[in-house]
Amino acid sequence: HNIVLLLTPGVLTRPWCLLEIVTAIRHKAHVLPVRVEEPGVGFEFPDDAWYERLLAGKILDRSCAKFLQSEGIDAADLEKALRQVFQRIAMPFSPQKTQNIRTAELSDLLKECRLRQGREQGSSRPESEVGVSLPAIYDGRESRAMLSDESSMPSETDGRNGFDGAAASSHQITPVVHRGL
Repeated sequence: HNIVLLLTPGVLTRPWCLLEIVTAIRHKAHVLPVRVEEPGVGFEFPDDAWYERLLAGKILDRSCAKFLQSEGIDAADLEKALRQVFQRIAMPFSPQKTQNIRTAELSDLLKECRLRQGREQGSSRPESEVGVSLPAIYDGRESRAMLSDESSMPSETDGRNGFDGAAASSHQITPVVHRGL
């Protein structure tokens, strides 16, 4: 189980993103922070002062905090989960660079993913044959990438986020963006 957290402006103030991050940490999922490197996209990593403002109720708006509380998440839970996520060094992803660079970056990202052993529930095939879902959380939207054994490489981009499904080695990453979160 892997969650790819695309570090875009605003991602740490989006209620559904924060819910997924805390839930992932609570369920011991592997959260991979990914720094989106493109012009105009700047993510500021939280520092101690940011965490103090979070705990003081100065980061999240009232509706976000209320939503998280309704899901059993308080500011201390959120701080703990985010600090755990940011103990990892963020990996780069450059959606505006060449396909070769994107492929290399995605290959490095896939090397960091942990695959479950055994069989997927309800399937008679080993999970490596079924595929591994890699959700990516970014700026209020979720992209679910499916790792499969196909080697074709799609070339069309989403148009908004630049995450285009460039393949890594013999595996294909195909994002499916879920709207309305």
